[in-house]
Parts: sequence; C-alpha cells; structure tokens
Amino acid sequence: MERCINIDWLELFCIEDSLNFPHDSEYFRAMGFSVVQREYGTPMYQEMFTILDDNGNPWLEIRRSPKPAMTWPQGGMFDPKSAHVRLTNWACYQNDIISYLQTFIDTHGFHYQRISRIDLCLDFIRFDSGDIPVKFIRRYLSGRYSKINQANIRAHGADRWDGRDFSSLSWGSPSSMVCTKLYDKTKELAEAKDKPYIRHAWFACHLVNDPYHLTAIDEQGNEYKPRIFRLEFSLKSSVKNWVVVEDNTTERLRKISMRNDLSCYLTRQQLLTMFFSLCRHYFHFKKYRQGVRKDRCEDKVLFHPEEIADFFEIDRNYTSDVQRHPYHSLLTKLWLYRDNSYDGKQRKAAETLIKDLEQRCRIADMKGQISESELTIMRQVISRRLQRASIPVNDVLEQVKAQMELYANLFGEI
Repeated sequence: MERCINIDWLELFCIEDSLNFPHDSEYFRAMGFSVVQREYGTPMYQEMFTILDDNGNPWLEIRRSPKPAMTWPQGGMFDPKSAHVRLTNWACYQNDIISYLQTFIDTHGFHYQRISRIDLCLDFIRFDSGDIPVKFIRRYLSGRYSKINQANIRAHGADRWDGRDFSSLSWGSPSSMVCTKLYDKTKELAEAKDKPYIRHAWFACHLVNDPYHLTAIDEQGNEYKPRIFRLEFSLKSSVKNWVVVEDNTTERLRKISMRNDLSCYLTRQQLLTMFFSLCRHYFHFKKYRQGVRKDRCEDKVLFHPEEIADFFEIDRNYTSDVQRHPYHSLLTKLWLYRDNSYDGKQRKAAETLIKDLEQRCRIADMKGQISESELTIMRQVISRRLQRASIPVNDVLEQVKAQMELYANLFGEI
C-alpha cells in the first residue's frame, strides 16, 4: 500500500547551559554557521534567528532570551535561559534529521527539556481499506460513522454547482494535547506554496509517477491527477518524555501516557509505529447504528498497520531553490475556474487550456527550469525506483519503469 510517513513540524523546549557566553546569533557565526537574524523577536522572546546549512538552506530556527516580564524572579514562569529550537519545514523531510538535531543541541550546550510540538503526517491516495478520503468525509459528515474521542469538529470546503466538496476535517481544540486533521494536500500545494521536497517524497513512495505535475498511472495504464490526502497528528506536551492521550474505546474514558521524546522518532519505522499508536486513539470510527451505544457498534477499519510501506529517505545536501514556471499560477486559477463553472462549454474550454499549459510546463521543466540540487535528489530517487523495477512487473509497472528510464536519460547518468 503506497503511503508516505514524515514529520512536518518539530519544536523543542531547551535551557541554555550556565556558561557565561550567550547562545546568540554572533556565537553561531563565530562557530562557522551562516545566520539570518530577524529584526524583531516574538511575544515571549527578545531574539529570533535562523541557521543555514552548508548549502544555504534554512534548517533551524532559534528563539531565545525571554522578555524580562516572562521570567523569574521578575514574576514570570520561565527560566531566563529558556529557548525554543525548531526545525524548518524543509529540514523535517531530510534523512536522519533527528540524530543531526540531537547532536547539534548537545554540541552547543542546549539542555533538552521536552518536545514542545511535533506533527506526524501520513500521505496517501486511498485508505488501506480502499475507501477514497473525500467520499469517506462525505459519509462521515452525513452521519454514517461516529468518531471515538475528540468531539469538536471543523470542516472546510467549497460549495460548488455540482455539490459540496469538503477537503479538510479537523478534530480537537487548539489547546488539546493532541489535534487531528485530515485534508487534501495536493490542493494545499497548488493553492499555497509549492514544496518540492514533498513532491519528491510522494514520487519516492510511488504516490505519483511524475513529481513535477503530480500525475500517476491507474490500473488501466491511464495517466491521472490523484488527490493525495494527509492525516496529521499534532502533539503538544508540558511534561518531559510523555504525552497524555484519551481512550474511550470502552464504556469508561481512560487517560494513557504515551512516550514522546526524540528517541521515538529516530527512524521512519518508529514514525510509523508512533503514528498508528495515535491512530488507534484519535482516528477511530464506529459504524452508526440507531439505538446502539457507540462503544458496541462495529469498527470502521481504514488502515492496516501491518502493511508497511517504503520509506522516503534522501541526503541532507538537497536544496529547495527550485522556481516554479510562471504558467503554474495561471494553471491554478484555471483549475479553480473549471471546477466551479456550471457551463459545459466553459469547462471544456478551460480543460483545453489546462492541457496546453501543462504540456508547456512539462517542456519547460525538462529544458532546465529545475535547480541543479533538485536534479541531484531526483537522480537518487530514480536510481532507487529503477532498482526496484528490475523485478517481474505487469503492463502498468512496465509503463512506470519506462517513464523512470526516460527521466534517467533526461537527468543524466544515475
């Protein structure tokens, strides 16, 4: 089953060591890092700066030097040497990043206190059960299923001519220790900021066959644009090493402490284990039966944790400085126009323009609109997929292999 597991956010609460020198931007510059200092701080901290890696990628954000009113003994609750260390979104998708982060804070005298926030996400086209996410959302909102835990619901979508299309559901309040969200990630990438490292993760895990236009090949060998959904758990804890989760799978609500420290996230296998542990508590549904108590209703099974997917792993030397082709912004508007138009001729005209622009973008991409670093990571991913395609394959996988070989020729020797 094709799916892609990652961390999407990681922020640590630390205490700077008791040495006399401050861990400010000048200290890290003296240690040989490239640092970008923000001119203003945050509501809590006086200083905020970003550390760049050797390739100029922003990989770590540090907020430090709490404002006097926030610290003791001036009446606040924070240690004067408190600091928050956060991975950038790009860094979260790099291989072995947790070990690298652990080494960094140990080397530079940050005493780890706890994980302030971590987001775990799983990307997929269909649930393991075969359910299509958007159809599952419709059935859930119509009352076919009932969720265990997290009763607060927020739904987002569009009211279109041919019906309502809900693309996002979230459960839990902002103050909850665990929040859950299911949403259309392809829609977010198209309408917000493009993130090449996410597209490459999908390509490596076989969610898409073309990482630039996000197309896949169906069982009949036809190319299509899949809607890739993301299930995301956001964990926040004020207690070192543990996070409290609720479990009311039985008649009586229980609270369980789940281990939550950096050692839980060193490998992607560990990420998947933690993800499905959370899934058991916070993505648990029952099939509604009138007059039957919720805990006695039949489970709605969506995932099969025992079917472990391939993991996306790339080196940390990848940079994400790819520039999108100017046609991409026009394409986004045309997709929106087509999907919201009630006139068949207008929809057909929009579709014609879309196909032409997509072809232009494809040609432009192949002529070198992609950064050299993106080509490097594509070579890594293609090499891995070509090796796996050497096993006996059916006609559809033959097409996939042929396209991989085409990319390999375009991008040079693997």
